[in-house]
Amino acid sequence: MNSEISKQQTTVKSWANIQKDADAVRKRLVATWAARNFRLRGGSGVYFDAGSSCLSEWEELAKQIVTDGHPSQIQVVTNNLMILNHFANAPSPLLHGTRMSSVGEYFDVLHQAYFGPAIEARLRSGVFCPDVMYIGTNGIGFGEDGALLFGFHADEPELEVKQLLFANPCKAKARVILTTAPKIGNPGGTVFDILKLKELDCRSPLYLLTTAPTEDEREAYEDALRIFRTETMQNAIRDRKLNFPWIEVQGPGPDDYHDITSMVASDAEMARADQDTKRGAQ
Repeated sequence: MNSEISKQQTTVKSWANIQKDADAVRKRLVATWAARNFRLRGGSGVYFDAGSSCLSEWEELAKQIVTDGHPSQIQVVTNNLMILNHFANAPSPLLHGTRMSSVGEYFDVLHQAYFGPAIEARLRSGVFCPDVMYIGTNGIGFGEDGALLFGFHADEPELEVKQLLFANPCKAKARVILTTAPKIGNPGGTVFDILKLKELDCRSPLYLLTTAPTEDEREAYEDALRIFRTETMQNAIRDRKLNFPWIEVQGPGPDDYHDITSMVASDAEMARADQDTKRGAQ
C-alpha cells in the first residue's frame, strides 16, 4: 500500500509540466510563426519568460539553429527552468555556441520558474539588449472600459517580473505575448491592466500572437474581438501610443495568418470615410 502511494507521488506533475502537454500543436504553430518573423541573427539576444509557450518558442529556435547548420552565438536569458533543462540535454553540438544564462534567485516549483530581483538587475544592467522578449500569459482580456487585461498564474514575484517585461528596460526591439485561442477573452482571476502601467514602454511594438478558435472557443474569442474593435478600446491603445499588433496564426505557412489590428484599423477608416460621404451628401 505504502509503495503504491509512493509511486503515485513520484509521478505527480507540476502545473508547468501539465501545461507543457496542453494545446501543444497550436503552441508550435505560434512558435513557428514567431521564429520565422522574429528571426535572430548570430550574436542576437533573446529573453524567454516562464511558461510552456515560451518553452515551445525556445524549442523552435533550437530547431532553427540546428537546421541552419552552424553555431549561432545567440545570447539567451531566461527564468524558465524547462528551457534550461532542454538546453542542458540538447544532443546537437550546434547548440553549444548558444550562450544560455539563467536569472532569478527564488524557485517556484509549481511553475518551474525563477523569480526575484536578479531579473530586474540583469534587464536594467545596460549590458543585455535583446532583439525580442517572449512573454507567457494565463490569458488576455479586453474590457468595455478600455482595459487591456493580462492574466498571470502566480503571486507578487511573478507580477513584478511580468510588469518589468512590459517596461522593457533592456530596450528589446519587440515584445511578443504568446497565446493560443482558449486564452483570448479568458485572462483568469489574477490580472493587471497593461495600459495602466506607469513604466509601459511604447517605443517598441507589443505583439499578441494567437491561433484561430475552434467552434467551442469561438464565443469567448469573438466577444474579445468585438470589444477590441470598439472605439473605447482603440482610443485607449492610441492614448498610450502603443503599437499593438494582434496576429492570428492559422497554419504553418508563411502567409497563414491574419493581422487583426490592421484589419480593425482598415474597417475603422472605411467607416469614417463612409460617414464623411454621407455628411457630404446632405
